[in-house]
Amino acid sequence: QYIGNFEEAVAREAARQHVDGVICGHIHRAEMTRLHNIDYFNCGDWVESCTALVEHTDGSMEIINWTAVLQQSQYDLQAA
Repeated sequence: QYIGNFEEAVAREAARQHVDGVICGHIHRAEMTRLHNIDYFNCGDWVESCTALVEHTDGSMEIINWTAVLQQSQYDLQAA
């Protein structure tokens, strides 16, 4: 409930400030969503969920799960 309340409060304040979106972090839940016409991005955290938020050169955003990246790298090395 606390996280949901935080996201709502941040989105409302961002709308009040007339910005397009917000980027937050360290709430331990990575997320990309749209709230009240505001793009809301949360990178999660590096300790528990091992997630990061990446902006690509075309402006698109992506959540990367480092554990999944490591597992894929290990699989690729074993398959080679």
